[in-house]
Order: sequence, then C-alpha cells, then structure tokens
Amino acid sequence: MLRRTAQFSKQAARSNHRISFTPDPVKGEAFRSYQEHVVQHAKGTTTLWRNISFLSLPLLAVCAYYVVPKEIHHVEHMEALVKLPDDQWPVEMDYQNMRHRKFFWGDKSLFWGPTNHQISKE
Repeated sequence: MLRRTAQFSKQAARSNHRISFTPDPVKGEAFRSYQEHVVQHAKGTTTLWRNISFLSLPLLAVCAYYVVPKEIHHVEHMEALVKLPDDQWPVEMDYQNMRHRKFFWGDKSLFWGPTNHQISKE
C-alpha cells in the first residue's frame, strides 16, 4: 500500500508540470464577448427597474391622495352604523351570508367582526 501511495505521488508531481488542456482563443473570445453581453444586459435591466421604482413612488402617492379620504369617510359611516339600533340596520337579503356547511372554527367567517356585522338573532 505504501508503494502505491509513493507511485501515485510521483505521478501527481509529474502531471503538475504539464498543461492538461490546450487553450482555444476562439472559444475564449466567445466567452469574453458573452460575459460583456451579460454585463451590458444587467446594466440595462438595472436602469429599467430603477426607473420603474422612481415612477411607482409618485403613483402610490397619487393613489393614496385619492383613496385615503374615501376610506376615512367609509370608517366614519361604519362607526355611525354600529350605533344604530338593530331594526334600522340595512335589510339582510336571502342571498347574503349563506352557509352550506359550518366553518370548522365556528359560525363566523374570517372577516367577521362585532363592529361591522349585525349579530343574527337566529
């Protein structure tokens, strides 16, 4: 076993002095041009997404300017609706709150809340 190890180390030492491949300048230039193409594409993509990000912030501000007053009015309406007596609540139609089977967590949906749903007397 020691002899095999010595032979292997001699072969490994000899193989270090040899070039195990021959360089191909055509393939090397093709690889370099591909890498340059990848870098240019990455620069273009980065610029595109930076511009999209700069455009999205003002658009979000405009949307917030439009939506926030409507939501404030909606919250005020819901707070006033909670204070109404049960007989003045909007009439619940037959097609609303249909339950074909019970939820495994109870009889209320995930979006049920005591401030925005009338408690049914049934």
